[in-house]
Amino acid sequence: MTVNLRYFAAVAEAAGTRGETVELPAGTTAGDLQDALNARHGEAFARQLAVSAFLVDGVRWPGEGLPSSGWCAWTCFRRSRAGDLE
Repeated sequence: MTVNLRYFAAVAEAAGTRGETVELPAGTTAGDLQDALNARHGEAFARQLAVSAFLVDGVRWPGEGLPSSGWCAWTCFRRSRAGDLE
Protein backbone atom coordinates (compact mmCIF):
# COMPACT_ATOMS: atom_id res chain seq x y z
CA MET A 1 0.00 0.00 0.00
CA THR A 2 1.24 3.47 -0.86
CA VAL A 3 0.67 6.21 1.71
CA ASN A 4 1.18 9.84 0.68
CA LEU A 5 2.02 11.99 3.67
CA ARG A 6 2.05 15.73 4.14
CA TYR A 7 3.56 17.38 7.19
CA PHE A 8 2.69 20.81 8.51
CA ALA A 9 4.17 23.29 10.98
CA ALA A 10 6.53 21.79 13.57
CA VAL A 11 6.04 18.26 12.22
CA ALA A 12 7.43 19.32 8.83
CA GLU A 13 10.28 21.13 10.52
CA ALA A 14 11.20 18.08 12.60
CA ALA A 15 10.98 15.77 9.55
CA GLY A 16 13.03 18.12 7.41
CA THR A 17 10.44 17.79 4.66
CA ARG A 18 6.86 18.85 3.91
CA GLY A 19 5.92 15.36 2.77
CA GLU A 20 6.90 11.92 1.60
CA THR A 21 5.49 8.76 0.09
CA VAL A 22 5.84 5.53 2.06
CA GLU A 23 5.28 1.94 0.86
CA LEU A 24 3.74 -0.28 3.54
CA PRO A 25 2.51 -3.87 3.70
CA ALA A 26 -1.25 -4.44 3.66
CA GLY A 27 -2.75 -4.41 7.16
CA THR A 28 -0.38 -1.75 8.48
CA THR A 29 -2.05 0.32 11.19
CA ALA A 30 -1.74 4.05 11.85
CA GLY A 31 0.28 3.14 14.94
CA ASP A 32 2.66 1.01 12.85
CA LEU A 33 3.10 3.90 10.43
CA GLN A 34 3.81 6.30 13.29
CA ASP A 35 6.41 3.92 14.75
CA ALA A 36 8.15 3.58 11.37
CA LEU A 37 8.19 7.34 10.82
CA ASN A 38 9.49 7.96 14.34
CA ALA A 39 12.35 5.54 13.68
CA ARG A 40 13.10 7.22 10.34
CA HIS A 41 12.97 10.85 11.51
CA GLY A 42 14.10 10.68 15.14
CA GLU A 43 13.16 11.87 18.60
CA ALA A 44 12.22 15.48 17.76
CA PHE A 45 9.80 14.19 15.12
CA ALA A 46 8.32 11.64 17.55
CA ARG A 47 7.71 14.41 20.13
CA GLN A 48 5.81 16.45 17.53
CA LEU A 49 3.66 13.49 16.43
CA ALA A 50 2.73 12.84 20.06
CA VAL A 51 0.88 16.18 20.13
CA SER A 52 -0.39 16.15 16.56
CA ALA A 53 -3.49 15.01 14.74
CA PHE A 54 -3.54 12.43 11.94
CA LEU A 55 -5.76 13.67 9.12
CA VAL A 56 -7.03 11.95 5.97
CA ASP A 57 -8.20 14.30 3.23
CA GLY A 58 -8.43 17.07 5.85
CA VAL A 59 -10.54 15.15 8.38
CA ARG A 60 -9.25 13.76 11.69
CA TRP A 61 -8.87 10.01 11.22
CA PRO A 62 -10.72 8.08 13.94
CA GLY A 63 -9.51 4.56 13.20
CA GLU A 64 -6.39 2.57 13.82
CA GLY A 65 -6.29 1.15 10.29
CA LEU A 66 -5.08 3.19 7.34
CA PRO A 67 -7.30 4.38 4.51
CA SER A 68 -7.03 2.66 1.15
CA SER A 69 -6.77 6.02 -0.63
CA GLY A 70 -6.46 9.72 0.03
CA TRP A 71 -3.84 12.09 1.35
CA CYS A 72 -2.71 11.61 4.92
CA ALA A 73 -1.28 14.43 6.99
CA TRP A 74 0.02 15.11 10.44
CA THR A 75 -0.49 18.58 11.76
CA CYS A 76 0.21 20.18 15.11
CA PHE A 77 -2.49 21.74 17.19
CA ARG A 78 -1.80 23.99 20.09
CA ARG A 79 -3.04 22.98 23.53
CA SER A 80 -5.68 25.09 25.22
CA ARG A 81 -5.29 26.11 28.84
CA ALA A 82 -7.52 23.16 29.73
CA GLY A 83 -5.05 20.83 27.99
CA ASP A 84 -7.31 20.00 25.05
CA LEU A 85 -6.03 20.16 21.49
CA GLU A 86 -7.45 23.06 19.51
